[in-house]
Amino acid sequence: MKKTKTEYADFSQVKNYLIFLLSKQEYSEKKLRVKLLQKTTNQEWIESAINELKEKKWQCDSRYAKIKIRNRTACGYGPLYIKMELRQENIDSNEHDDFSKSTEDWSEEARNHVEKKYGEPPYDFKKYSKIVNLLMRRGFTQDHWYGWLRYKK
Repeated sequence: MKKTKTEYADFSQVKNYLIFLLSKQEYSEKKLRVKLLQKTTNQEWIESAINELKEKKWQCDSRYAKIKIRNRTACGYGPLYIKMELRQENIDSNEHDDFSKSTEDWSEEARNHVEKKYGEPPYDFKKYSKIVNLLMRRGFTQDHWYGWLRYKK
């Protein structure tokens, strides 16, 4: 059975829905707008509800970005992938100091991810190319993986 779309009748319902969403997890402003557009078409309500929550600091894109960066790094993603995800949500990734990690720090993240997935070296050529492809898909640059992987062959 298909759910019918419930249209909110007043501003307080829109605001309560936002508070409900933010009580469960952090959301970017863009994601909140998308969720609200499913519930109401009144742009004034959406704007004023989001602005009110931002003024009270209940919604903050920089806090959302910090959580996203930390979670994605823990899942084994590199800086390029994380920056791309933040850009898709209209968040400027240059203002966050979590990306100011040195190349060695990101190399360590890449090494940890590879050893978790493929075990300890030595790696043969076939496994070496799988590792390189994995790290490139995960958003690591050549500088992040080349140095330590070259000596582990």
